[in-house]
Amino acid sequence: MNIQEAFNNAAADYDNLRRILIPCFDEFYKTAVEIIPSNRLASLKVLDLGAGTGLYSSMVQSVFPNAEFTLLDLAFEMLEKAQFRFSKMGKFPRLLIGNYVEVDLVIPMTLLYQPYPFTICLFDLSTRF
Repeated sequence: MNIQEAFNNAAADYDNLRRILIPCFDEFYKTAVEIIPSNRLASLKVLDLGAGTGLYSSMVQSVFPNAEFTLLDLAFEMLEKAQFRFSKMGKFPRLLIGNYVEVDLVIPMTLLYQPYPFTICLFDLSTRF
């Protein structure tokens, strides 16, 4: 089984496991959203690398209602969960399936901490380069 298959298989229970495996889950994600330095009504362009089920991105979306999201993940079934989660908010992010190390991201945006074309870039804390 490769990593893509493993995450596709884990998609159904992934969010429940996050609550169990991340100490102080609510406080952790609340803080991660609160530290984004921007006007809450700004029209941000957000890239989420390793978006998974869109758990964190959806929290950001709820605080930044005018933000537009691009969600990138290797696992199709994770992104299906993300699409469903966002659709319940009436939002429809751009979904990209692929390895973020290999995908060519030519999208007009600006990264928060680096000179790239995104306003904000979110990524899984387990991401390794």
